[in-house]
Amino acid sequence: MKLAAQGLIARLTQKLSEAESRLGESQNRLHYAELKIQVLEARLWLVRIAKYGPGSEKLSMNNWNLLELQPGGSVQELEAESKRKSLAAGEKTESPQAS
Repeated sequence: MKLAAQGLIARLTQKLSEAESRLGESQNRLHYAELKIQVLEARLWLVRIAKYGPGSEKLSMNNWNLLELQPGGSVQELEAESKRKSLAAGEKTESPQAS
């Protein structure tokens, strides 16, 4: 009985060691993938700056995506749009009234 328990412990220890090894490999692959994503995002950022000019460095990721989707859009248009005060639903604009 004692010998069977020792054999079971040895097999479980080996399986645990193999699982830890696979986990380490997976963590390494994940870390590499995350670093690769960072490099690709940095390259994309540089390409966008080259395409839209130095003022585009200030844009957020959402603004970048809008700029990419809008044909013929410029950084200046996007910056002006993002600075414009948005109207809440149901809010009325002030209009000059004739006296």
